Amino acid sequence: RRLDAVLELFQTGHDAQDVIKLLHYPKPTVYDIIKRFKVTVEYSRKVTAPECHDQVSQVPGWV
Repeated sequence: RRLDAVLELFQTGHDAQDVIKLLHYPKPTVYDIIKRFKVTVEYSRKVTAPECHDQVSQVPGWV
């Protein structure tokens, strides 16, 4: 799958331009995949951060 190939290269340190050259994928495809990956990783970091759990527990109505 394209997604897996792009993310494997990106996670091993290749930038978007390297991925485009190595896999011969269209620029928009590579940039979209990397962008979605970064957003997902950032979201998961925010959700699992210890300070986030403290804030949620202080909100009325949250358990």
